[in-house]
Amino acid sequence: NNGNDTDTKISFGNDDITFTAGNKTLLHLDEDTQDKVVIGSGEDCDTQIKTTSDNYTIFAQGSSNNVGIGTSNPSTKLNVHGNIFVSGSAKGEITASGNISSSGTVFASEYLKHLNYIWLELEIP
Repeated sequence: NNGNDTDTKISFGNDDITFTAGNKTLLHLDEDTQDKVVIGSGEDCDTQIKTTSDNYTIFAQGSSNNVGIGTSNPSTKLNVHGNIFVSGSAKGEITASGNISSSGTVFASEYLKHLNYIWLELEIP
């Protein structure tokens, strides 16, 4: 315990450690058959990972259940501010603003909807 502050503590159990502040579990470390690090207790708890040059390298917003990369206010389930690289496949609906480029082949397995115009640039040998 922390002096007279009875609702802020670090608890040690059998192969686990729990960090509590304001009577809310903020971090739980568990070494069991599958090691686990649990952040938050299922309540509205924001999680922020900072790096040297980015205060919001990864940000999980508890109130919306959205995750941001490079943003503190993710507006969708996954909101990326910056470039992304995908090796393999990306499935589902992809929304992008700005230019989209590919160094390989782009496939569309269904149909394009809500399309205002298409500009295709083809290189023919």
